[in-house]
Amino acid sequence: MKKQLIKINGLDVTSYRISTEIEKTMEDETDKVIIDFSKNILNGLNISTFQEVLIYENYSGTLEEPTNRIFKGVISKIDKDPLKIRVTAFCELWKAVQTEVNKTYDKNIDPSLGKGSEIFKDLCDLAGLLYDSTTIIDTGNLIILDKFVCNRAEVFERMKTLADIYGYQIFYNSQEDKIHFEPLGYSTNSNIIYIGGTNNNVQGLSKWKIDGTKLFNKIEVIGAYQEVQSTEYFSGDGNTTFKLKEIPEIVRIEVGGNELIGGTEGATSNFDYLVSKDQKEIEFTNAPITGTNNIMVRYSYRSPRPVVISNPTSINQIGRTIKRRFTFNDIQKVNDAETRARELLNVYSSPFLSTKIKIKPLVVNSLNLDVGQIIEIIDNRYSYDEQMLIRKMKITYPKSDIELTVGNKEVKVGDLERDTTIRLKRLEEELSKSGDFIVEILDFNNSVNAKNRYIKIEKRTYNLTNNIGIWGNSKIGIWGTSIWGTETDAWN
Repeated sequence: MKKQLIKINGLDVTSYRISTEIEKTMEDETDKVIIDFSKNILNGLNISTFQEVLIYENYSGTLEEPTNRIFKGVISKIDKDPLKIRVTAFCELWKAVQTEVNKTYDKNIDPSLGKGSEIFKDLCDLAGLLYDSTTIIDTGNLIILDKFVCNRAEVFERMKTLADIYGYQIFYNSQEDKIHFEPLGYSTNSNIIYIGGTNNNVQGLSKWKIDGTKLFNKIEVIGAYQEVQSTEYFSGDGNTTFKLKEIPEIVRIEVGGNELIGGTEGATSNFDYLVSKDQKEIEFTNAPITGTNNIMVRYSYRSPRPVVISNPTSINQIGRTIKRRFTFNDIQKVNDAETRARELLNVYSSPFLSTKIKIKPLVVNSLNLDVGQIIEIIDNRYSYDEQMLIRKMKITYPKSDIELTVGNKEVKVGDLERDTTIRLKRLEEELSKSGDFIVEILDFNNSVNAKNRYIKIEKRTYNLTNNIGIWGNSKIGIWGTSIWGTETDAWN
């Protein structure tokens, strides 16, 4: 029978456990565990966030050994209700989620020399994550990145971007206590999973999913930009706002041959004009002098150089072209855009095949199954004989069956920007590239008595003979049989 040991902050809390659910994954998340305890656990332990959680599992012998460790991480959330205490913890890779990086890796300057594996190591160092030469596989000369931009970005998100570029996978191995960065399906399991038939070694029958909703066979990647200079002339005609043709980056303005001072509203005290990038507008504080083409605006703008690549084989097979366009703000060079486009097209030009399989723990142990492995799956019902990638393992207690999520080549990039939160984050990073400025707000508690500079007194005479009032006015409104008029009628 399987035995399990749970420790929180160094104390054995196994006896308080009601149920355990562990998810080991190489998806867009980190490994996590959800444990329900009886409320009595609070009598012996003051549970708090960021305490260490260790889980060991074995069938015989000593439990507390690194080789038996199936989870190592820290508590991220605690839910308390009258009957139980629920603890959610994430593995060591969670440190990368909590760490920010603000750096550009340039192959001509940075020691990484444009190699993704070296950039990944530096990101691990920033987050305090362990690795060695056997867990981070050299990307070699497959793809050399001219520039890899991390502009106030989450380290984990940048790690996932590197994995997407190279077709690599990321996961944390709790037995080694190290991070893995390696090609998809880097480890091949020589065993076979049989679904049905005389060699069946799974529980029940699996449902297969063939998903073509994300399929595309022609891709346009925008991310490489060329800085372009432009000059536009305007005529002073009393207006203060002028529209540019492109989104300006760096602006210089002369009126009548005299250079003006630009500024930022709320951060610059004295300036002659403001620049609205979103509206592509120049707004002067005062209308420029009248003249013909006397306003010269010199500015630079980013001209995108898109890369378009298609897969003729996929187009012929399905009989149509499905095009997708993606913009990546971290791409600086055309070669990088082309590399990214080819990698994505290789993955998304054919449908994804996936399934979920339930297996007894003893079978998982005997087959030595783990996430990140490629294993052969044979299902005679549908004549499937596929080499598939183990993407996720769900280990539960007291339920004994382990659930595997496998796919032939599905890479969870979502819509390449994953979700709304990430898209907003990337937009925030892009907007912050234009420059940093600090606005200091001072809160004065002193009471100041302001004195008026002048008082204006206006004298007006009310016309009593007309017997006319103004509707709704408490002083000159006449009710009853009066005539309601205008302000002009009521005043002399």
